Amino acid sequence: MADQEVVKLGSRNESVLYLQKEGKHVSIGAWNQINRILKVRKYRDFRDFIPAEIEGHLRQAGFYEAALAGSLKLDKVLISAMVERWRPETHTFHMPFGECTITLQDVAVHLGLPIDGNPVIGVIWCDWSELVEDLLGVVPPASAIKGGGLKLVWLAAQFNFHNLAGADPIQITYAARAYILRLIEIGCCAYLIQVWAWLRIPGIDPDPPRLHRGLPLAARWRDPDPEKPIKWAKKQIEWWRTKLDDLSSNDLWKSYSDRVLNGLPERCRENMHLWRTVVSMVLYHVSEWHQPDRVMQQFGMFQHIPNAPSQLNEMHDISLKGNEKQDWVHNMRGFIQLWSERHQRLANQPETNTLVGPNDEYMIWYDKYSVRWLTRAAATRGQMAMRVHHVWYGLTPEGRPLYTDHDLQNQAARCLTLCHASDRISHPTASVPSFPMEFTHATTNDIPPTGKEEGEGLGRRRESQIPEDVIIQGGTLPPPHDSTHCTPLI
Repeated sequence: MADQEVVKLGSRNESVLYLQKEGKHVSIGAWNQINRILKVRKYRDFRDFIPAEIEGHLRQAGFYEAALAGSLKLDKVLISAMVERWRPETHTFHMPFGECTITLQDVAVHLGLPIDGNPVIGVIWCDWSELVEDLLGVVPPASAIKGGGLKLVWLAAQFNFHNLAGADPIQITYAARAYILRLIEIGCCAYLIQVWAWLRIPGIDPDPPRLHRGLPLAARWRDPDPEKPIKWAKKQIEWWRTKLDDLSSNDLWKSYSDRVLNGLPERCRENMHLWRTVVSMVLYHVSEWHQPDRVMQQFGMFQHIPNAPSQLNEMHDISLKGNEKQDWVHNMRGFIQLWSERHQRLANQPETNTLVGPNDEYMIWYDKYSVRWLTRAAATRGQMAMRVHHVWYGLTPEGRPLYTDHDLQNQAARCLTLCHASDRISHPTASVPSFPMEFTHATTNDIPPTGKEEGEGLGRRRESQIPEDVIIQGGTLPPPHDSTHCTPLI
């Protein structure tokens, strides 16, 4: 069997990750060693400084803790490698061991942003120049307006946050709004992806963890001196792909420890029950599903086979361009209703400190429906390890009733094919003579020593078959006895 027929990108069932079948996902480029590095916005000129004059406004708006998190230089290669793992179909990262994602919990503990309230939605048909003048006190030129947003270069030129002493209250309000607008526009998503990955992926954070009691979790990496930012070893995207391909469940599926949560500002711990709400989040024309039910072990709970993803593919294609006069409150009323039920739509499972193993029902499901590896080398190793594990388990007293000899033979044959040694697969013994073999009597002194026990290797030959997928009889396999135990983060 040819190598490309054994090791390929994609899942055995593409009903969940349908973008793979349509050839529309960035992981296809990663598999073919096409390097696509994202561009990220630079914003290192203001976040390490919070003017005392606007602190009250930031607190009132719920952005003070986010500003305290500080700034850092973004690693666009790491962020690009994480995006290759992001699946719009499920709103989760697909890793070798299962799904993981950034939840409302991570938004709260890392940035301290409020996670409860009314949807940001309404009528967007207006005179943008007039609106900017009303909110910021300055009329922008047409070149500074792009769609429904302002260009950051223009915005940065209008406000000097280091020169607010003596400003009147309305000028302070304008400056606070501009500061918040820049916090929103500068790419908090990229920032959050980076600090989330630094915390959860072992050995990649640039410095030993520094907990700042009373500050959001992301503040542990804030630059102590804007002129001397935190540095880290730059890696190529191929390195990151291999690193992510080699992750285990004990690396990312961890819950935050009580010690960490108790040291966070009160704002970070508000509405903690909403961390597990399964609901659609609405922003004008955008509806994005929050599905913690797919990553329950991030909350220290048992991971079940999740329901079908709720995200509608057509929602990703809606744009404000040409839709300025749409009544989004009416158009999104169904999603708004779901958000209004957020306090009741909570995912819940039994608590556990044991991570899923390769024989668990979830992993058998995940292996069928997911894209676990993005490099050929890792896919080969992963598939071989999985099949060797089937053979090993099938020879144990517990697993023997679940496998036939044919099943185990198929798995062994697939392993040989994966390592390009399919010629070692035995075939029916047509070359064995059909007449009885004749032996002469020999004493033990005539037989040279072999170092083997008597009878070892005798009667072991079995008829080989063409490699096929394993057929597991009797339902799903029981959990392995050597379960991996989860250690809380930090």
